[in-house]
Amino acid sequence: MDNEISILIVEDEGLIAHHIKTLLEGFGYSTAGTCYSYQKAAAAVSELAFDLLITDIDLGHGIDQQSGIQVASQVKQQKDCPVIFLTAYNDKDTIKKAAATLPSAFLVKPVNAANLFAAIQLAVNNFISKKGLPDDSEEAPDYFFVKQGNTMLKICWKDVVHMESIKNYVKIRSNGQPAPVLIRDSLKQVMQDMVPAQYKNDFLKISRSEMIAKKAILKVDKEFAETAFGKFKLGKEFDRKQLL
Repeated sequence: MDNEISILIVEDEGLIAHHIKTLLEGFGYSTAGTCYSYQKAAAAVSELAFDLLITDIDLGHGIDQQSGIQVASQVKQQKDCPVIFLTAYNDKDTIKKAAATLPSAFLVKPVNAANLFAAIQLAVNNFISKKGLPDDSEEAPDYFFVKQGNTMLKICWKDVVHMESIKNYVKIRSNGQPAPVLIRDSLKQVMQDMVPAQYKNDFLKISRSEMIAKKAILKVDKEFAETAFGKFKLGKEFDRKQLL
């Protein structure tokens, strides 16, 4: 899709780079490229268009030369976009040198899906609002971003009323948005990795491929759940006890 958030990955360990790429594409992002060395990354920063950089700090040469820190500095000079550092280190000297490039977040390896998604959403939000580094909270953000043209559209989970799995995508309808947005992932993974814990119980499974926010349901009969978006057929997965 043309409107997917595009991310450049810089990671010298192939298995880790592949894992991150798989997670990103599962979240509905596109990868502008995957670079396994400083030289490839330096060229990619100048040649490729992307909305966010995820880079390992140590690219095999230490942190003082040909590292992710230098890649991030180049990005800040040429692109001015959010940067997320990956690191296996937590020593003060490494963090201090990396922090001088004003990154949006640090992620300590190994990276899991929920933390990666939260870091990206916080990075985009803080970059747009120019808040600088996010706080130390580990809670998932109560919103997510999708790209529309050259802008980032912020969707709050409290406003989401309906989610439907369609092939490799999840179509999400929310209050205040005239058209649904698409996330390239399964409904199961969206609920597991993207929906914050405080909102998970707000959604009811009405069929094998659909979920509706409790507050969006206006009326339920034997066959349908009625909402402001229309009627939705109830499948055998729907449990009326969930409404109580």
